[in-house]
Amino acid sequence: MSGSIQLHPTLGVNPKLTICTRCGKDGDELILIGAKEWLVQCDNCHIKIYGGGPCPSCKSTRVSRIRKIGEHERLPSTSPCKECRKELSVHAEMVRQGGVFFKCKGCGVDGVVKPTAELAKLVRKKMAIAPPDPVGVELGTCPNCEASPETSEPRTMIGSVVVSA
Repeated sequence: MSGSIQLHPTLGVNPKLTICTRCGKDGDELILIGAKEWLVQCDNCHIKIYGGGPCPSCKSTRVSRIRKIGEHERLPSTSPCKECRKELSVHAEMVRQGGVFFKCKGCGVDGVVKPTAELAKLVRKKMAIAPPDPVGVELGTCPNCEASPETSEPRTMIGSVVVSA
């Protein structure tokens, strides 16, 4: 913690519990917002900032108030929860071994294609990126998405390559 906290007139340090921005479960942090009880948006880069203050991204002090933060509102944590950190560590190790990070545009799910999967081998070959260097793809759809109307089975798009799931 750095600096000092301007106390809220009735709530003091005004502590807020957090939620993990990755999974939505309880976060590991307690944020002390004191009198900075507003959700604001940077007028320059449009990032939302809980508690106000200068923009952490572009350092602009030009912000617009959006709304007051609720007394019992949970705020987004600044880092993933313990479970997500463990999962991210496992994913990073799988990628170092030849796996491929993925994110699905269709449903938003993300994860890792295992190093032994043909899809991981194909992606690494097409992109000419060998392990342990990281590589990732954005998929149009994945097996979690609805079936494609043309084929009645899930399809995955990788660049110009279409791979049936």
